[in-house]
Amino acid sequence: MLGDGPWTAGGLRLFGRTGRIQGSMSAPAFTLATARTPLQFAGPMTDDTRALAIGLQKQDPDLLDRLIEQHQHRLFRYLVFLTGNTALAEDLFQETWIRVLERGAQYNGKSKFESWLFAIARHLVIDASRRKKVASLEELGDTVGKFVQVVFPLMSSRDFLAYLAAEIGAPPADSPERSVEESLRRLEFTLGEEAHNGRHAVIVVEEAHLLEDSGLLETLRLLLNLQAAGAPMFTLLLVGQPSLLTAMQRRLGSDFEAAVQLVLECKGRVVVAGAGKSGQISRKIAATLSSTGTPAFYLHPSDALHGDLGMIGRADVLLLVSNSGESQEIIGMLPTIQVFNLPIIAILGRPDSTLGRAANIVLDAAVEREACPMDLAPTTSTTAALAMGDALAMALLDLRDFKPEDFALYHPGGALGKKLLTTIKSLMHTGDSLPLIKADAIMQDAVLEISEKALGVTGVVDDAGHLVGAITDGDLRRGLSRNGNLMSLPVTDFMTVGPKRIGESEMAVAALAAMEDYSITALFVMSGEDERIPIGLIHIHDILRIGIRR
Repeated sequence: MLGDGPWTAGGLRLFGRTGRIQGSMSAPAFTLATARTPLQFAGPMTDDTRALAIGLQKQDPDLLDRLIEQHQHRLFRYLVFLTGNTALAEDLFQETWIRVLERGAQYNGKSKFESWLFAIARHLVIDASRRKKVASLEELGDTVGKFVQVVFPLMSSRDFLAYLAAEIGAPPADSPERSVEESLRRLEFTLGEEAHNGRHAVIVVEEAHLLEDSGLLETLRLLLNLQAAGAPMFTLLLVGQPSLLTAMQRRLGSDFEAAVQLVLECKGRVVVAGAGKSGQISRKIAATLSSTGTPAFYLHPSDALHGDLGMIGRADVLLLVSNSGESQEIIGMLPTIQVFNLPIIAILGRPDSTLGRAANIVLDAAVEREACPMDLAPTTSTTAALAMGDALAMALLDLRDFKPEDFALYHPGGALGKKLLTTIKSLMHTGDSLPLIKADAIMQDAVLEISEKALGVTGVVDDAGHLVGAITDGDLRRGLSRNGNLMSLPVTDFMTVGPKRIGESEMAVAALAAMEDYSITALFVMSGEDERIPIGLIHIHDILRIGIRR
């Protein structure tokens, strides 16, 4: 057994549990745990596996060198994929090889060495996940919401969603048919309430590798679109054997990465087109792309065949959406697109179609069946296409480092736009509307100034124009309760010294936050050239009136 000292093999320095290899690898955005049952390869022991088993039992150093050299990169990538955490993967990588050294005598050669190796790594991931789960539950406390565990998920999408809705405590179904749409509405309502109350639901699907050919993986992916305040309403944990990884990668694999890269490198715009219900989805995809930093527009395929193909530039990329891949309007556009030699990305329900064969990149959005009882009306298929388009837009948003400030620039009329673009300078009271009196004034002057400017406060400045204090209508009421004849008294006896202030370059939402934090209704705005001189005043009503909220 290795301790904390180094052991060198295959050009790789292994340390004990406190060591860590050096490396960097981007991790996927989700965490996937796999079950304890190792993936076995049936069949007789070969001479190679027999020799390998004997070498491991003897802890042959040359053999260990070769094994580490052969498997270190795949093992590390596998661990990064399982954990979604490069640093944790490095630790578990070290631990895996330590376990190989400790348990070499247990390898009997009846399965491939890599399966045995990955099984060890998988068990370590599970152990780490369990330890983390215990710590997380203790830390989260009341923030952990509904917990649902699906032990055997091999069922239809309708039954699966109905089961989830029932287990998570959703309101009763309106009809005994338990349609997919109804179950989704019930789940969205209940999960939304959980999120609103600050709790996060967890759904665990055991034996998830059984879903590979059932179509339920697509339903789970669509279910993850349920969000509250831009964040998923629940955490989905899939537990299964390594064959699950292949099924998960199939949807967003190399074709998706190629599509993202193609759009990212596009010098023109993304032209999105689709007919019928796919056309409505295309409009939404184009709008999402445009609002998140990727220039795009929707082109109606019928109009395109009657002159609007001229809207397409030679540097554009085509994103064509069709469930069947045989839409005549879309197919009719292909000859001109091919003359222009423009790249085509197709979101299709049938990759093996006319459009699929013509496209440079195909994004598979196939579904098992429509939610329509007759399996006719586009329902599930349009949702899948929309989810694929949203995934493309979000991947591009991330790669472009698109920030909330950028989003606000494209949405100046929305609440976020107002919140991130409205400056104090555009709202503050200035000039004759700014309530100010001199430090040698009496309380009668303060009362008149507060009444005339109707902002509930007046600033007090010295001869140099520097803000030295403020008097509010509350100060007046408190003064009257102590001394009924205060009108002739100096303002310096009643003013608040060092009133709250803010810079003119700050955003209005920052002023709102400050006023709420200090339980006040106004802030003096100070000059950028001299922070002692007030140039304006901003009132909380000015901010709330235009719809800005913290």
